[in-house]
Amino acid sequence: MNDLQRLIKLKGPSIRQIATPLGVGYHSLQKTIKGVRKTPAMRQAIASYFNVSPDALWGPKSHAVIRYLIEKEIEHQVKRRAKLTREELTKQYLGNSKAA
Repeated sequence: MNDLQRLIKLKGPSIRQIATPLGVGYHSLQKTIKGVRKTPAMRQAIASYFNVSPDALWGPKSHAVIRYLIEKEIEHQVKRRAKLTREELTKQYLGNSKAA
């Protein structure tokens, strides 16, 4: 699994869920993510999903950029899970009321 695949797996949507709103084919998207195809239009579509340039994902510094995006997504996931845990514990021990 390459870094781009790891980022997508961490972020959560399936390749089909990414392809549909971008209006691109699932198989073409999958092959581009895996590095089998190098279609500029497909790379542009994937880059737009992550709000970066294609060069950020496939250029000379792409490894560092993708690693940075993975780190940011990990931070986001940790915060999200902590918030969910806090909400679950509050509901469990304090009920629906936020006042003590």
